[in-house]
Amino acid sequence: MDLKSNKILFQIILLIKVLEKVVEKKLWRYNFSFSTINFDQFLFLIEKRKS
Repeated sequence: MDLKSNKILFQIILLIKVLEKVVEKKLWRYNFSFSTINFDQFLFLIEKRKS
């Protein structure tokens, strides 16, 4: 594995980590936990925020 592909991989991992944090914060703001919310409601809220 060369350095360039290593760097790209690292950036992807970093991006995923950042996204996880963002999602956690948003869920926390709504006081959600995945144990209490079902997936349909979750998707519905995402759709609602887009519009």
